[in-house]
Amino acid sequence: MAVQILTRGPARESARPLAHGPARGPDDGTPDAASSVMCSTVIKRWGANASWSGFVAGVLAATLLGCGGVPAVVDEGPAAVSTPNAQVLTMVWSPDSARLVYVWLETPPDLSARVGLKAGIDTLDLASGSSRRLVADDCCDEQLQLTNDGKSLFYAHPADGALRLLRIPLDGNPSSGPERVADHIAKFAIAPDGHTVATGDWGSGPLMLLDNADGTSRPLGLGSPIAFSPDQSQLVVAVTTQDPEVVPAQTYFVVELATRDRRPITLPSSSGVEVVSWDAMGPRLIIQGLVLIDVTTGRQEPIGPGTSYAGLTDRTLPLVKPRLLTSSEVCLERRSDIAEKNYCATRQDTLWRIDLRSGDTDVVAQTAGPTPAALSPDNHRLAIFDDGAIHIKELP
Repeated sequence: MAVQILTRGPARESARPLAHGPARGPDDGTPDAASSVMCSTVIKRWGANASWSGFVAGVLAATLLGCGGVPAVVDEGPAAVSTPNAQVLTMVWSPDSARLVYVWLETPPDLSARVGLKAGIDTLDLASGSSRRLVADDCCDEQLQLTNDGKSLFYAHPADGALRLLRIPLDGNPSSGPERVADHIAKFAIAPDGHTVATGDWGSGPLMLLDNADGTSRPLGLGSPIAFSPDQSQLVVAVTTQDPEVVPAQTYFVVELATRDRRPITLPSSSGVEVVSWDAMGPRLIIQGLVLIDVTTGRQEPIGPGTSYAGLTDRTLPLVKPRLLTSSEVCLERRSDIAEKNYCATRQDTLWRIDLRSGDTDVVAQTAGPTPAALSPDNHRLAIFDDGAIHIKELP
């Protein structure tokens, strides 16, 4: 007895069902006619419920009622470009949300062929629908950053047992090839001016500040760069302890670039951080996982679907990134075989857009499992890689 999971809200004309599932029901939100009344009722109740708990309850109830083998509807927008025999690792948008730059990696024919795979960087122009290769074949780490003016692309390339930082100009003809910026790095961050770069390793080696315009450099101590402040006077860094007698741990600091002075930031864990707001004293709001941390007060607040987060107290606070993208996964069908018991055979991944100011969350796409995705700077375009293609979805 099969039932079709519908996307929340009105149907989107770009919705595309999975090949193994039944066709999507009519646009009034009703399930496929072949679905049973009981399972159909469960899903319709979920569809009318705008909460995350309603979504979970609907799927769980459908499972308990015997609605097994539930096919997910893929709601990810039309395919903009195909990437046959390759997977996309990273996608970044241009500042004007008109172009997408992405790193692709050749899909191995089998597990024994993972060495020596081709990889590259392409750019997709949304207005013309055309794609162009920026870096061919012999490439590259997943790290990819565009400058704020969209005129340069920085990326990392494996070399000499580490990574080499390279730059490609995008405002002219990049046929001359990439420009070498730094060797023996692991992480990098680009400053707002587009030519100042911070480089470091994974947190225990030297941290350097480079000026790609005049070639000068200066040391900033130890650490791994995370983010520059909007006025480019400060840099958030992570430092990893390497004492063999203790478990490696990360600590975070704000570096004053003019004086090299460091101020520690207390964060609850060693997971990655994203700075979303700065004030005159330094970083103000930081995202760690799905927790919003106010550095000045130490307050921690879970955000996203299923939480009580109601937005910022001061909604006039300037934000570097006012909306975030997150995902949640639900197992729709479990199976058992000789090799493994009770494994998830059918998954559905829901992508959520979180408005940090208001606390609002909305479902922007659904896929058949975790996939690379990127929200455009204007928050109205979503890029998703799935099933051998990059899909572009227009958002309200």
